[in-house]
Amino acid sequence: MFNLALIGEKVFRDGSDPMLIEDLDGIVVEMNREAERAYGWSRGDLIGKPITTIVPPNRHDQARELLARCIAGEDVRNIEGLRITKQGLVIPVLVTLSLLKDENNEPLGIATNAADMSAFKASEKKLAQMSKVFQDGADPMLIEDLEGVVTEMNHEAERAYGWARDELIGKPIKTIVPPERHGQADALLMRCRDGKDVRNVEGLRVTRTGRVVPVLLTLSLLRDENGDPMGIASIAADISTLKQAESASAQMSKVFRDGSDPMLIEDLGGIVIEMNHEAERAYGWSRDELIGKPIKTIVPPDRHAQADELLVRCRSGEEIRNIEGVRVTRDGREIPVLLTLSLLRNEDGDPTSIATNAADITARKQAEADSARMSKVFQDGSVPMIIEDLDGIVIDMNQEAERAYGWSRDELIGKPIKTIVPKWRHHQADELLVRCRAGEEVRNIDGVRVDKGGLEKPILLTLSLLRDENGAPIGIASNAADITALKQAEAELLRHKEHLEELVTERTKKLEETHRYLEMALENMPGAMWVVDPELKFALLNDQYRALYGHDSDLAKAGNSVEPIIRHEIELGRMGDADFDETLRQRLDSFKTTGLEVFEDRGADGRYLHLLRRHAGDGFTVSVATDITELKIAELALEKAHDLITEGIGYASRIQRSLLPTPEALSEAFADYAVIWEPKDQVGGDIYLLRETPVGRMLMVADCTGHGVPGAFMTIIVTGAFDQALTETPLGKPAQLLTRINQIVKAILGQYDATSESDDGFECGLCLIERQTERITFAGARFELWSINGADISITKGDRAGIGYCRTDVDFPFTNQIIIVEEGDVFYLTSDGLIDQIGGPKRRSFGKRRLKQIILDYSRMSMAVQATHIQRAFEEYQHNEERRDDITLVGFQL
Repeated sequence: MFNLALIGEKVFRDGSDPMLIEDLDGIVVEMNREAERAYGWSRGDLIGKPITTIVPPNRHDQARELLARCIAGEDVRNIEGLRITKQGLVIPVLVTLSLLKDENNEPLGIATNAADMSAFKASEKKLAQMSKVFQDGADPMLIEDLEGVVTEMNHEAERAYGWARDELIGKPIKTIVPPERHGQADALLMRCRDGKDVRNVEGLRVTRTGRVVPVLLTLSLLRDENGDPMGIASIAADISTLKQAESASAQMSKVFRDGSDPMLIEDLGGIVIEMNHEAERAYGWSRDELIGKPIKTIVPPDRHAQADELLVRCRSGEEIRNIEGVRVTRDGREIPVLLTLSLLRNEDGDPTSIATNAADITARKQAEADSARMSKVFQDGSVPMIIEDLDGIVIDMNQEAERAYGWSRDELIGKPIKTIVPKWRHHQADELLVRCRAGEEVRNIDGVRVDKGGLEKPILLTLSLLRDENGAPIGIASNAADITALKQAEAELLRHKEHLEELVTERTKKLEETHRYLEMALENMPGAMWVVDPELKFALLNDQYRALYGHDSDLAKAGNSVEPIIRHEIELGRMGDADFDETLRQRLDSFKTTGLEVFEDRGADGRYLHLLRRHAGDGFTVSVATDITELKIAELALEKAHDLITEGIGYASRIQRSLLPTPEALSEAFADYAVIWEPKDQVGGDIYLLRETPVGRMLMVADCTGHGVPGAFMTIIVTGAFDQALTETPLGKPAQLLTRINQIVKAILGQYDATSESDDGFECGLCLIERQTERITFAGARFELWSINGADISITKGDRAGIGYCRTDVDFPFTNQIIIVEEGDVFYLTSDGLIDQIGGPKRRSFGKRRLKQIILDYSRMSMAVQATHIQRAFEEYQHNEERRDDITLVGFQL
């Protein structure tokens, strides 16, 4: 045993720092109690082992170097190094080595003192952060000594007061205080020195150019490590805007009271706390009657849900403008309104109430309805209609005008009306334009129009002068009824009056011939066909009708009523299983409708028949029935197969969801969390897993190749590989686990080189949240870990290799990355489904930048609220685009 008398046994044993004694070869020969506690090794475990046992591999060379330097007699003091505990925890230390000699002054061993610097390192970081907060503060900040002399100032103070640091430091604080406020400055200095609270005191500051700025002063007494006063920090927030707002507040109150629109103020629970005069007049309630009642008092019951939704959206800070709603008066009359809601805040920026402006849009709604009716009449008119300005330039046209003249709207709008008037009629167009502008009624004037191909058409013109709401002329509407057929008919009548009987005879012969052809077609067509007259009697039918429906020729023949046959078909159940009287009424009515009627019947031998019935004019109807038995059998088989597939995928979805951690497990693991997990189909290739290990909690988010059923199978492989790797190496770090998972997946899929039949795998992020430490160990396979604490997002990137793919080496060494967790840190793991989704007006991807901004905007809210806003923004951006991939986002806070 080593002679501890050389260094003092009690000092060694009870030292507050971990101490070890090594021999000249670096073998541990003794250790104190603090070393056992700090490194987790007992004396029996560590004595006899190399000092490098408690040194991380990347610091072994440093340990050997310090040993050699100490043996050489060099002074080795306060060298920064690292120690690693038995559980794998890395500790920053300050190392001092002392060479021990025997009574002959010969080197005997080395005493090593390794002071834990974890707290010191954290303090260094905190001090750097405090310095940055001071220098980058949004308000002017100065530090004075106890006599009121400036000793430090931040950038905002330089900008606000116009003094450079070198100019103001060393001068009294009164340099930037107006003379009439020097007494106040002295009083505040004394109060702060006496330890009294000085917060939010209104004061004045004067810039180098002499401009006086109203400020809100807060003074804080600074103390040294012994608690003795050493200086004063002062913050002077510029309240110029606040002062202007106070002045404007009185004006806004008058605007509110005398506003021309009904305005109310509600508290955050939707209770009316104020209303203006116009609201009293519009709704019929006095202030005393309505104040204290819910806003829903003046909202119809069918709009209560909208009122609740707008209240929630406004409370969350969303801008609510020009939303159509309804208000109801005291006597029950409903008024359409345009709602604008504004969130009101107090001087600290906290929400206090909601101002609601409800502009009456009754007149606008009526005008919109009238305009819509007029626009439909114009666009759907059966006569070509054109609107010209007062100079005869076309400014609008309906669809019939496009069809009649062959010009599209884009081609004709902006051109003179004379474009569609023959040159020899231009003088008439000018004359009619002048007469209409003068207010004369222009109706049923014979005219001519020419189409794009040069064809002239006779028309009957009617022009109407259009006026605005003030009665001023703004344009001319022209209606041009095509009377080509009328003109041709008149000419034809004149030319052929004497040959009328001859034409009738010839026409009769053609009809008889057509009838013969029709009878031949009826008898040879594959389907059933029959014609029913206005009295619901057979006028015509073919033999195929009798064959398909099984009716004899005595019952189904021309002149017989169709009603007995329909009754017989219903009784046999060939027209569905609905009520007898209802089915009879429906079938008889189908002979009287003018549109197309479609039915599915059953034939005499049970075959499926597809029946089409259409009006043929003069009360006649034509019915055609075709045999669709083979198609119907195929449809039924397809429906059955679809049901089986849908049922199987639903069961697979329940299995996949059972692999996910429960909300209870997540709540126990994290102080706050949020999960968005949406497979593109019922099952998908994204998964997130949570496991407890001896070291801490493991959280994995994985994105497998493919989605739907193939992706879901991959998630099962991933889950099994993850659990197997944890079983084999329960104390493993994320990087080592990913390397083992890669080996397992490759073995399962047989993916070792380019000759493999498949090339599947996944990307993932794996976090180890260690117990009793303020850090996370992260390893990623083409995955990132996002973290936020303040105004920006930090990204920790993983390795650029996936897991399981042929191109990933079987022993690929993934990298562990240490993240020290600060209070308030929030972390996010997300697959690329969110980021790569196409949407928006330009059909571009959602993108990392947009996702980061949403997280920053709502970072102060709970994780559940953040997830709601992320999901809403994503769905609005996606809109009608098809979902491209599975979506997963997991956020957590420790």
